[in-house]
Amino acid sequence: MTKFGLNREVPVTKASLKPHDSIVLDLPFPPSVNNLFANGAKGRYPTQQYRDWQTSAGWKIQADKPGRFPGPVKIILLFEEKHGRRDLDNLSKAPLDLLVKHNVIDGDHRTVVREINSSWSNAIQGMRVIIETARAA
Repeated sequence: MTKFGLNREVPVTKASLKPHDSIVLDLPFPPSVNNLFANGAKGRYPTQQYRDWQTSAGWKIQADKPGRFPGPVKIILLFEEKHGRRDLDNLSKAPLDLLVKHNVIDGDHRTVVREINSSWSNAIQGMRVIIETARAA
């Protein structure tokens, strides 16, 4: 007898992962790499600002349920254009680490992330991450 009281077996099929064309995630604006870690008596540790961002952006990823994007990827990062001096290159670390932490991509090393494009945008709030399949090398 089975779990449901039936005397027959039901075949189980595993759903295969289909390659995505792309994944689009809208996330809160990330902290700069200069504000991710602080130094203390026991070494470096994540700042409260970084932990708060990881929590809110992580919940957004969980709600969106993007799935996993296996293999080499191209990542496009669009950041809300805010007033003040900001370095575009200091904003990519937090979102990339978050994608790895939530298993959206396999890693952020050179064999996985083959290309990163970053730009400012007045058309979004916070930031947008677009993940696409990377072209063969």
